Amino acid sequence: MQEDSEEFNEIEVYVRLLLRRRRGYPLWIPKPGEWLPSAYRQEGVRIGDVGILTEFGGFDYLFNVCLPADHPVNAGRVPQQFRQLRGIDINNTTWSTQEYKPGSYIASNPSHFSKTRIPYDDKCTCIPGVPEEVGTGISFSSSATKGAVLIVPEGGKRIDHQQYSKFYKYAAECARSWYTHVNGPLMARGVHNGALYLVTGCDKARAWGVASFIDAHPGSVSLDFVPRKSVREGGLPEYEFSRCNYASSSSDSDNVFGNQSGCMFLRGLKIAVRFPRFLPKIGTQVSYISDLEAENLLPGKIKNYLPSFLTGKQLDYFRVPGRGSNSGKHEHSEMDVTFPERYQVCLWSCIAIILYLFC
Repeated sequence: MQEDSEEFNEIEVYVRLLLRRRRGYPLWIPKPGEWLPSAYRQEGVRIGDVGILTEFGGFDYLFNVCLPADHPVNAGRVPQQFRQLRGIDINNTTWSTQEYKPGSYIASNPSHFSKTRIPYDDKCTCIPGVPEEVGTGISFSSSATKGAVLIVPEGGKRIDHQQYSKFYKYAAECARSWYTHVNGPLMARGVHNGALYLVTGCDKARAWGVASFIDAHPGSVSLDFVPRKSVREGGLPEYEFSRCNYASSSSDSDNVFGNQSGCMFLRGLKIAVRFPRFLPKIGTQVSYISDLEAENLLPGKIKNYLPSFLTGKQLDYFRVPGRGSNSGKHEHSEMDVTFPERYQVCLWSCIAIILYLFC
């Protein structure tokens, strides 16, 4: 089915195109929100986070299941019947501190992008802390009509937890209480069923730049990504797009030395609750993200899995007025639980659709 490009904004284009690189869900806004606890903002997205993907391209953090309820990042945020995820080895992770080299980038189609260093001239001054691979800046051009690119000027890291099945089973047990908490009278967030995510891995960086474009004339897109001196005395270098022809762009950085709070990609489980009418017992299904369309991931595109027979209190916890309607088609089936191989787990590779009896 041919896509109508006019329906997509710059964030949707960026997500759709970089999802194909199989590194996880790409965030247009990697930096944690200023309204979050300072203890959370220092590190940003981490393993065990439960949150929501926003229509603005960020991750709306709710609470972390790997930490106790009284931890500074969880205080006052956890469900009433919260229980910490036990039995996992916090050190059972794979990681790469140099997953991204300084000056590297991830493009939707690398063969359609070219990268060059901006040459030094008499007006250029060296900015302390800027990698040699970046120098005075990096210039990009593209021969494509649509594309997306993530720039990591100072490099970045990758981390993934390996005890994936424990996260899966824990999410299956707690999903209903999570939605009750988020959409109940206290938080009243109006979250779609199928919109909660449990993070099991992520890619992080201190500084970044993102850009996307669509319906561009071939060869018209050009981007200059350059460093600049921090406005803070003794502050770390910052980066910006000094030129951005026929594309939308955004850039930001962490201002604390050693921090990498920007989450460029996140991986894990997407959680939904369903209420079958006739099943004698609960069933669980696991699907690969590679088999799903972007409509199953992008905020605002998620299908609402609410059966029409729900009424009263149960429906109140899952209904979102004005945010889409139920299709009326409900297929309920029991399936054996199968888990992906280890190399597949490292991707944001599966959706957990958790079935619960209507009570």
